[in-house]
Amino acid sequence: MSQATLTRRTFVQSAAVAGAAMFMGSALGGCLGQSDKPTPAGPSTPVLDMYPSVCHGCIQACPCKVYVSDGVAIKIEGHPDAPTSLGSLCLKGSNQIHTCYSPRRVLYPLKRTSERGAANATWERVSWDEAIELAATKIAEAIEKYGTYSFFASVGGGGAYSFMQAMTMPMALGSPTVFEPGCAQCYLPRFTEAAYMYGGADQSIADAAVLECFKGLAPLEEAKGVTQDTKVLVLWAAQPSVSQTSQSGRGMAELRARGCKTIVVDPNFSPDATKATIHLPVRPGSDAALVLSWYRVILDEKLYDEEFTKYFTNMPFLINPDTKLPWLATEVFGDDAQTTPADTPVYVCVDENTG
Repeated sequence: MSQATLTRRTFVQSAAVAGAAMFMGSALGGCLGQSDKPTPAGPSTPVLDMYPSVCHGCIQACPCKVYVSDGVAIKIEGHPDAPTSLGSLCLKGSNQIHTCYSPRRVLYPLKRTSERGAANATWERVSWDEAIELAATKIAEAIEKYGTYSFFASVGGGGAYSFMQAMTMPMALGSPTVFEPGCAQCYLPRFTEAAYMYGGADQSIADAAVLECFKGLAPLEEAKGVTQDTKVLVLWAAQPSVSQTSQSGRGMAELRARGCKTIVVDPNFSPDATKATIHLPVRPGSDAALVLSWYRVILDEKLYDEEFTKYFTNMPFLINPDTKLPWLATEVFGDDAQTTPADTPVYVCVDENTG
């Protein structure tokens, strides 16, 4: 597709290509099918049809049940067969009906009729055909004048219904420019900091990477013989009981009920701190001092797993005092020490025989 031939027709085709792959996941994923058994009704209770669905209030996408009467959703509750949330929903999920029927929800295209930036902006309703024609024209003009990078999409978090469509549409038109504020302000900083701090992936309590500590809590897992053996859990500036109530928050409650001890490092007396075995209300900015003191005690008293730290961590690596980074073999022994592909670094470790 050339830059100058982006018409309404090709615009619609490109949008269709970008969204088709996600249609089943987002459009139908939110309504998985009607139950064969309507909810029993009393003398004055309307008959409710139950639809298995998924909450899109956040990226966790908890399974839920939506009860509908005369075509109107009137109740949402967690789905008991959900393997992680086990039928629970947070307040945000339970109130998705208010989002659906909010008077502020935009249900059709609107065109600005006032000056951009006006204090009291005014809008008029236009048809979908007019909106698509206008959007295609403006995008084509921008790409023709400034190039494909001039067109970009800004989308919400992973829980948004149109997340992948908005992400892939610029790419379908030749632009890789996508801005996702939730990712830029939340996930990417955590991911980048984790890589710089200890060389690993983000281990936030809200992400799937740490669901290992909640294994064996769901009935389906217990039926398969999966055991739960988490004895101590450290929550460092994390509040799963309020930030991810239906999954990690519920998991925390289960762990405490099974005797798991929790250590909460947080200057605030958070809900998780109120139930902690030990609450350490550190002064803001002193986290590094606390964790280094932990390291000192662990090392001095040899409280670590020697075999694990030797073979699965960077603990044996020698540190360059100038760069504060692990010594590269090529820095110490020259280029001949590079025994792996060039893009795979080789580090210098402590020799057990010489110390």
